[in-house]
Amino acid sequence: MSIIDSQEFKVAPARYENIADITVLEKLVYPKDAYPALFFYQALRQWPETFLIVKSKELVAGYSLLVPVSDSALSLMSVLVGKQYQGKGLGAKLLRESLVLARSLNYQRIELSVSPDNESAIALYNRLGFKEAESVRDYLGPGQDRLVMVLLL
Repeated sequence: MSIIDSQEFKVAPARYENIADITVLEKLVYPKDAYPALFFYQALRQWPETFLIVKSKELVAGYSLLVPVSDSALSLMSVLVGKQYQGKGLGAKLLRESLVLARSLNYQRIELSVSPDNESAIALYNRLGFKEAESVRDYLGPGQDRLVMVLLL
């Protein structure tokens, strides 16, 4: 992983004008299963406090979306860094800022699910303090097993 210039990439709240860029990144990373633009518009409307982007100048490089599941807990619904930006530490930067945000909003717990085959994501989550909680068969449908991880803030 290369070191990024923190002056070059900034984490900021997502805005409506970022949704087209977010949607393009999503489609490039997940051509068959990408969230549509409508999802991002609804997410920004519902959870504006916990929807972040990372960008370089005006170009969106990635996003994270934390969704409240109770008064004290959030779910990391999605985190994505565009293919052309991967390997630069942006996923870690985005997640660290998401954790700072969650703490500032007085949340006490974050959960997420990740493919058990996604070793790099699991390693990143472990480095940030997430612990494996359970493995769930067919979490996202038949054959879509997931590892559930939890971080106490």
